[in-house]
Amino acid sequence: MPKVDKLKWRTVSIVQKWYDPNDEIANAIRSGKITIEYAKIKYRRNLLGEYVKRGNIILDGGATAILQLLTGAPGVNPYNNANARICVSNNNSTPSPSQTDLGGTQSACLPMNSGYPTVSGNTATFQATASTSQANFCWYTWGLFNGVTYLNAVQVNMGTKTDVETWTITVKLQVST
Repeated sequence: MPKVDKLKWRTVSIVQKWYDPNDEIANAIRSGKITIEYAKIKYRRNLLGEYVKRGNIILDGGATAILQLLTGAPGVNPYNNANARICVSNNNSTPSPSQTDLGGTQSACLPMNSGYPTVSGNTATFQATASTSQANFCWYTWGLFNGVTYLNAVQVNMGTKTDVETWTITVKLQVST
């Protein structure tokens, strides 16, 4: 029997929730002055919790964007520091491959933290931070956006962010066989 090509796409998203009424943690993480790992030590008393979710759905437009980027098609925004956003919304509907946005009545697109995205081996890591003035609503859905096209979508109730909290979301995309 001939070997069949199989490509696995794995996603892990991690949200850290911090008590941060003055945006001290948000500013330090967003600027790249400290890493999440160091923040967990330095601000351990401020860490309200951490949420990990595995899995996602790749959207049709995202799959097309990947193939266009792979083949050098003109006019496609890369998912780089200048363009990539992790967007969150309060839409609690199950994502569909054909959808072109996250939906919901409230949403926010968060720019990449300094130094992101990164690639190490077969894993791309994206990271964004919502300060106390951003995305203060129930986070049910997130997706990776390049300013034009959503790559993927994940439905998960991450809780309700308030105006005294900073949330950092890290998304790891891994491709393997």
